[in-house]
Amino acid sequence: MASRADNDLILAELLASGRTPRESATLTGQTPETVRRRLRNPQFRALVERARLELAQRVRSDVCRAALHAVATLEALLSDPEPGMRLRAAQALLNTFARLSPVVLTTTATPDPEAGAVIELVQRVITHTEGMSEPTVEAQPSAPE
Repeated sequence: MASRADNDLILAELLASGRTPRESATLTGQTPETVRRRLRNPQFRALVERARLELAQRVRSDVCRAALHAVATLEALLSDPEPGMRLRAAQALLNTFARLSPVVLTTTATPDPEAGAVIELVQRVITHTEGMSEPTVEAQPSAPE
């Protein structure tokens, strides 16, 4: 049989992940009243909050890892032989950079003035290219046989 500390950890993780007290009670074999009583305990509520913070940190780490992979994919597409693909990849990277840069700049202690100029340039390029059609590649004449 699991100890109370083990049960509390499991219960806290279930609640932290968004399960309702009733669902958590069912999954842990406890009564809903027991879960409500545990939630009235400040130490248990602190345990649930720590579990929420840990879960949020794991999710942020997973998203950051996936974002790095996505950026690497877009960077690889910048070398694609098809001009339209290169343009879309460049636009996607620039759009992402333009959206994230103000956040990055405001979270640093001393914003880099050069970075601000780069952001303005990127935003002008994005605005200028949003309505453009994709570049076309003219067919190369066939070599005589």
